[in-house]
Amino acid sequence: WHCIFFQRKTGRPLKSGVDMAIILAEYASGTVAPVYTASDWRTVLYNTIKKDENGIITSLNTNQITLPPGTYTVFAEAYIFNSGALNARQRLWNVTDNSDLFGQGINIRLSADTGTLGGGAAATFTLTEAKTIEHQVYPTATTGSSGTAVANGENEIYSKMIIMKH
Repeated sequence: WHCIFFQRKTGRPLKSGVDMAIILAEYASGTVAPVYTASDWRTVLYNTIKKDENGIITSLNTNQITLPPGTYTVFAEAYIFNSGALNARQRLWNVTDNSDLFGQGINIRLSADTGTLGGGAAATFTLTEAKTIEHQVYPTATTGSSGTAVANGENEIYSKMIIMKH
């Protein structure tokens, strides 16, 4: 899958040659949201490579993604659910080097009194060798499985990661 970005005013290509991959936490219709335990960084669940036509993902194994050398921009978002007050942070973590990838990115923190909490993490980084990364969430309260599924015959999606290789 090849992506080209366009300038808003001129309509001319802004950047071409960006390879893209999409990874999801995708479950059968009717499956409720995952539960994340409070007060520590938890790995966000991913189980499906939806698009990766140019093979930028070396592997998806136990919710961790291995990427070859290159420059990447990654956007990741997880929806967590709780019936009470909840704050959560999300980040992209370099598992190989045990370090946060936010040295060059942003970390979004959201809060909610009840219900769905959306948010995400984004970073642009360069890898000089293959590294394994994961998306993590730090909830202040254990999340519930109150994210009741729609159960309309379509798969449930509870997290999504878009990886662009420049």
